[in-house]
Parts: sequence; structure tokens; C-alpha cells
Amino acid sequence: MIITVSNFKGGSAKTTTAVNLAFAIAQQEIEVHVLDLDPQQNAFHFLKKNEFGINVYRFQEDEFDADSINSTGVIIVDTPPSVSRETEFWISKADRVIIPINESLNAYRGLNAVLELMGDRDKAYILPSGFVKRSLTAGVIHDLLTDFDNVLDDLPNRAAVKQAEFTKSPSLQKEFNKIWQELKD
Repeated sequence: MIITVSNFKGGSAKTTTAVNLAFAIAQQEIEVHVLDLDPQQNAFHFLKKNEFGINVYRFQEDEFDADSINSTGVIIVDTPPSVSRETEFWISKADRVIIPINESLNAYRGLNAVLELMGDRDKAYILPSGFVKRSLTAGVIHDLLTDFDNVLDDLPNRAAVKQAEFTKSPSLQKEFNKIWQELKD
């Protein structure tokens, strides 16, 4: 399975989602590969020394053969907050596309841009952050999200990115395990 995490707005929790989802899946003893397309390479830096055996690759720096990996595990692609040929490729190749959205209307615009690029909304999963419920724009975004079938439960407000935080937080583990269950069903 290929899961691409994308929103064309920075700071919408793409890397947080990709990393924590990788931890949750790897805890179930499923082989996980994370491809970091973002030039900042935050996912790579968070995962390069992990205890779960998650394989992490930097775009254009590490050898990555998606076809052989996809048959044996889950690939999670962390995209940059911009449109590129690579982002378009991984969105089109994905079985599921998670689109994190925060309280910013620009994040909603980024969501729409990803959906336009996808064409097939059935594989899109919207992941609002916990802040969306409490923000001034929450009502507007909530109303807009009612048009989508696949809206995941809210991303925890303080989602960890570091492995130590993830392993010490049963509630965080529970949230991302729930997200994984929704994606694989």
C-alpha cells in the first residue's frame, strides 16, 4: 500500500502525520518505508535512527525501488508544500492520500489543490488538526468538509514527532492506530 501525505500549504502537519503513522504501522510489525520528498528532510531526520526498523529515504539522495518495496510493506510519502512532478507522481500512484488540514483557510485551499490534482476523491482522506474545532474559521472549514466522505478523526493537538514521545503516549498511539485502521479497511 502506498500512502501519500500531501497539502500544498506548509505547516499543515504533513511530516507529523507521516512520521507518527509510520510509528503506528511499524509497531504492528508491518514493514514501513518512508520517502521524504521535502527538501527540508524533516521526516528523514526524525526517522534515521528509529527503533522500529522503519526504512527512510531522501528523495534524489537514496536509492528507492517502490515496485519491489510495495509488495512487502507500506510506503508513506511525505511531500513538500508545493506542486512538483514528484508530488504529482506519488499522489497519482497512491492507494490513499492523507490531506492534513489545520485552521488556516490556506490549508483548505491546499486541500482543494490536492483534490483537483487527484481527480479521484475516493482515495482522499482529510485529517483535520484538533485546532480546527476551536478556531475562528472552524465553522467555515467544518461546513466545507461535510462534502467529503473520508474525513478522519482529528489529529491530536500535540502530536509527537519524536519516537520517544510517541512510545510514551498511549493516547497518541491509539489515535494513529485508529487512523491506520481506517486507511487499510
